[in-house]
Amino acid sequence: MNREHQTHIDGLRGIAVLSILLFHLDIPGAEAGFLGVDMFFVVSGYLITGQILRLTADNTFSLARFYLRRARRLLPALCVTLLGTLGAGYLFLSPHDFSLLAYSVLASEFFYSNFYFWATAGYFSDISQSKILLHTWSLSLEEQFYLVWPLLLLLLLRFTKKPERIFTPLIGVAVICLSLSQWAALTVPEAAFYLLPFRFHEFMVGGLAYFLGNSQITKLQAMGCEALAVCGFTLLALSFYLFDAGTTFPGLASLIPSFGVALLLVAAGHSTSGRLLSWMPLRRVGLASYSIYLIHWPLIAFTQKLGATTGNIPTESILFVASIALGYASFRYIEQPFRNPKLPVFHPGTFLPLSVLSFSLLAILATVTVAKDGYPDRFPQSLQMSQEALFSERERYWNAFGKTSHSQLRINDSEHYVLIIGNSHAQDLVYALRQNGFPGNLEIIITPFKCFNFGVGSDPADDDLCQSARDRLLTSPLLSGAERIYLHEDFNGEWVADLLGFLNALRVRSPAPIYLFGPRLTFKKSVLQIAHEHGRLSGLRDYAISQSFLPERENLNNKLLTVFSDQKLTNLDMHFVDTLSVQCGAQRDTCDIVSSKTSGFLYFDNSHFTEQGAAEFGAELRAKHPDLFLLR
Repeated sequence: MNREHQTHIDGLRGIAVLSILLFHLDIPGAEAGFLGVDMFFVVSGYLITGQILRLTADNTFSLARFYLRRARRLLPALCVTLLGTLGAGYLFLSPHDFSLLAYSVLASEFFYSNFYFWATAGYFSDISQSKILLHTWSLSLEEQFYLVWPLLLLLLLRFTKKPERIFTPLIGVAVICLSLSQWAALTVPEAAFYLLPFRFHEFMVGGLAYFLGNSQITKLQAMGCEALAVCGFTLLALSFYLFDAGTTFPGLASLIPSFGVALLLVAAGHSTSGRLLSWMPLRRVGLASYSIYLIHWPLIAFTQKLGATTGNIPTESILFVASIALGYASFRYIEQPFRNPKLPVFHPGTFLPLSVLSFSLLAILATVTVAKDGYPDRFPQSLQMSQEALFSERERYWNAFGKTSHSQLRINDSEHYVLIIGNSHAQDLVYALRQNGFPGNLEIIITPFKCFNFGVGSDPADDDLCQSARDRLLTSPLLSGAERIYLHEDFNGEWVADLLGFLNALRVRSPAPIYLFGPRLTFKKSVLQIAHEHGRLSGLRDYAISQSFLPERENLNNKLLTVFSDQKLTNLDMHFVDTLSVQCGAQRDTCDIVSSKTSGFLYFDNSHFTEQGAAEFGAELRAKHPDLFLLR
């Protein structure tokens, strides 16, 4: 490949990594920055196909040399990044998050992290789960492509003998993979995002582009490389303008940016407009794009873990510059030496043992971290929660609810019951009531976690789901038989008018007294992490409040108090329970995350009570609102 051709590919890589970086920094206008990953896939398919076909034409291709070259390209920077991330995790992460980071280090090291993050995706996996190496899913997917693609090409070449004859069968494979991708994007979107079979067509677009560029260059020049390059830029620009997180992707939609990149790969090197991609600063970013990609997300993730927000210009600017600077340093001083034939580390006799030793050490460190539960001894004994205890809390909360004495709904044969409505916070209320002697039966209607105000989508994409949930709620036969109705969930303060409408609709359907439990204190991160960051019991309450949403909760609490007062809702037998005052006191001076009685944690994540936390909250609730524990 000549140098002119290579320079515009460096530029494409530069655009790809910059778009990803801006996307992860939540820069306005970069909502489609995730397409940078797809650009990398197409470029990889193009380059790897070219390498294989050129060497097989010369009868010099060797799978061993191919994988050795890939190892030199990828392993050194990856190893250093994983070691650095593990070291930072030891300093800054809670034992639980550090253990999860160690799991993801192993997944990244052995190139199955796309499977790992696919398997652990979703709300119920773990709200506080460490995702510091989430971005390595795409590297694992590329490595899996490198295992499959050379074998497929060699197999086809063996039967067809001539490279040009394998183009048609490859088109057939690409169509099948694209069809699978479209099906998966519509039916199993998380699998479509993470797994190779549903991304394979993007690599193949790059590979097929090499075939066309190599065998049809005269025809392409006759068509006008300038026009093809402009078409490529246009398709790419349209993709970045039109796509966002709500786009059904990859599937058919992925063809637009993929074809755009393919046209630029084939034509930009022979066009005037291709000089834009050969602009020196963009090329240098492209040359270091692998290291920039490796480093940028751990930087952003650790910044967020430490409590800094990325929604302000100074922080975003520092992270942007640091990602590029550290990435370029990694390229110069880690990547390049291992690819320089003049240096000893290039030679297989040195490189291979060094790689085995380094990755073995990394695997041992990660495995021991998992075995040691993330080294909880780094923190005071009173600020520790073992992996077993945390698992037990989560198991109790998500899987054992309603099956234990502390969450039992019906305790006698009476037809009378109190109906509790809400999301997971309603479950906390059940635990609080039951552990403090609530004497009657309970029934519960759980609303979807994606919905606020008992039926409003937290995202426009969830509106239909949440409206259907509200419709089912308002037609539930449980409403008519309830002695009382207790409402409790994680609120959004922007929809007070909608909440008032819901309360009125509820009143029409049930004569029972309605009690709305107001917002309670939630935090910006796991309370375990907050405790471990502070590192001591002294001053922990004040530090925890600084990491909480107390101002937002206070503002919403005041809004709801005003609404109930102005609308005279008590005249309609609708009452507001000031949950925040129950939890934190009138002066907001009892907002604890660790029990003063047992020194145990009152939360197991950023918003859900431990069993101890629910019991202590329920005790305060009974002391301040004893009527809630009395039945008519």
